[in-house]
Amino acid sequence: MVKRLLLLSLAAFALGAQAQYQMANSDFEDWKASSGEPDHWHGFKSAKGSLAGWAKGTLAKSTDKRPGSTGNYSAVITAGFYFVVNNGSMTTGQLQAGNMSAANTANHAEMDKTSTATDKNGDKFYMPFTGRPDAMKVWLKFTQATPQTTYKYASVSAVITDGSFYQDPEDKAYSNKMAQAKNAQIATCDWTEFTVPFEYLNNSVEPEAILCTFGTNATPGQGSDGDQVFIDDIEMVYYSELSAAQYNGADVTFTDGAATIDAEYNASLLNLTKKGVGGTIETSIDADGLLTITVKGDNISEDEDNYHTYTIQFNASAPEPAVVSTKTFTEDLYVTLGTSTNDKQVAGVTVETLENGNINFVLKNFVLNGMPVGNIAVKNIEVAEDNSFSFNGGIQIAEGDDPTVEMWLGPVITEQCGGSVPLDMTGRFIGDDHVVVYIAIDIAEFVGYPVEVHLGYARATMAVNATAKYGTFCAPFAVEIPTGVTASKVTSVDANGLLTLTDLSTTIPANTPVVLFAESGLETVELFGVAEAGTPTAGLLTGVYEATKITSGYVLQNLDNKVAFYQVSAEDPITVPANRCYLTAPAGSVKALAFPDGTLTSISEIQAADEKAVIYDLSGRRVSKATKGIYIINGKKVIK
Repeated sequence: MVKRLLLLSLAAFALGAQAQYQMANSDFEDWKASSGEPDHWHGFKSAKGSLAGWAKGTLAKSTDKRPGSTGNYSAVITAGFYFVVNNGSMTTGQLQAGNMSAANTANHAEMDKTSTATDKNGDKFYMPFTGRPDAMKVWLKFTQATPQTTYKYASVSAVITDGSFYQDPEDKAYSNKMAQAKNAQIATCDWTEFTVPFEYLNNSVEPEAILCTFGTNATPGQGSDGDQVFIDDIEMVYYSELSAAQYNGADVTFTDGAATIDAEYNASLLNLTKKGVGGTIETSIDADGLLTITVKGDNISEDEDNYHTYTIQFNASAPEPAVVSTKTFTEDLYVTLGTSTNDKQVAGVTVETLENGNINFVLKNFVLNGMPVGNIAVKNIEVAEDNSFSFNGGIQIAEGDDPTVEMWLGPVITEQCGGSVPLDMTGRFIGDDHVVVYIAIDIAEFVGYPVEVHLGYARATMAVNATAKYGTFCAPFAVEIPTGVTASKVTSVDANGLLTLTDLSTTIPANTPVVLFAESGLETVELFGVAEAGTPTAGLLTGVYEATKITSGYVLQNLDNKVAFYQVSAEDPITVPANRCYLTAPAGSVKALAFPDGTLTSISEIQAADEKAVIYDLSGRRVSKATKGIYIINGKKVIK
């Protein structure tokens, strides 16, 4: 599953990150005199490590070039001998010679974009690279001075990383690799073009560098003195074709890039798969039903010709019905990703009524977890007699209308979904000025979580602490009572401070504050509903829909393992959270109002303190006067 990092990296790319899709000096035509090595490539002349001066493998310029080359040079690496065979090597990074054993990983090629080391040309031992190639092509010529039967292969390796430290051969597992292309079975040959495919290991890694290394033998220290590999014209390949196309579950067969389907086009039934790892798929359809599919390679910004076009002729669609009226709505909006709901937003909605009685619906400038997505638009939706409407299918998310936003992710998400984003939507008009809509957007594969949108709905949360077993609740819409929970109104309180509860049956009506009881508690539940006008009061309870500071009345608390409604004073106010309640009762000497089930064994245990009594605090110290808090007065606990 691709995490939200994929969308973030696509956004960064689209906003203009510096792109490099081919390796520098890949034709080996540039050789500065001060270096003796091809520009941006390195051999043992620029190696480091205690044994670098003893390495006999060489890298040099050659006029032996591949057939058809328009250049003048190639690079040649040659194996030498010092106690053991020193393989000829060439890399975009820096060679390290640090151990007498050729197979020891202290002998490797490495790169690190944060390193300040430079070669004799002043270039870092690091090659920037931002592409997502599908394969690497390279021309090679390989000869062995002494033919081998066991160690008979040369090798090439290319690893794309985020630019942080990496070495090849590896000394440990590296998590900063995006992709790698390796061929360790290059047999002796005259000039031959090899195609080495990339294997993608972690597509969420943002590509920033490439470490490409050639060796005269795939096994360090093997081969023979004088083995040579000539290297010329490296090219990164970015595919721009479809690998598969289906419509309504059936394969689409193209002839010279064209196909015909005897049906009216429905975007939700089209499934396109591109051959390349990177790149994009774009679709458009004209009034005659001709669908044009354009597949672009990942390097399209550098190679404008790297694209392929396909067409599918569908039956021409009936003309869209004319718009007869347009209405705008401003509604509250909540976005839920998985189990987490973001803070309330305010969203704009445009509804166009069509001549056939249907509607076009547009949620304007949708934002997902801080990322601008765009306009979610659904056309020609039928509206039922009860003013409800629904849609289930695929849409294309377009750019939004806010000119201050530099980049909208909607087109990127649409492309990642094969040109059609799955959407499940139900809504209803309430009066002339209110619309409520629930939308489920099926893009969990790309953002990591299911996405749900509640537009025009009110939100509430319900919970019961498992230790206290009691809680309060109030919502501006009706709520079904959960299994294992009892919901009750508080209708009165007797002279002893005991509450009278009246249980509800199956539903808590809108704007009705209640006491909840759950023997095992209740984990927080997210609730959405259509708000109804009304005052959140019932009996002695008053509900709040925003966090509210209470300076009088009683608030449900668990003090000293005794759950009750405890009196609040202006000197010591308490904030009641949203969707919770407080209790009003005639002010008096009773400091707590208890439940009739014996949660407080005796309400008289908590009452007004006798100022003349013997008073101790909870630490056992005698005090002259009880101020605020819980005290032991005449052997009984008292709240002041």
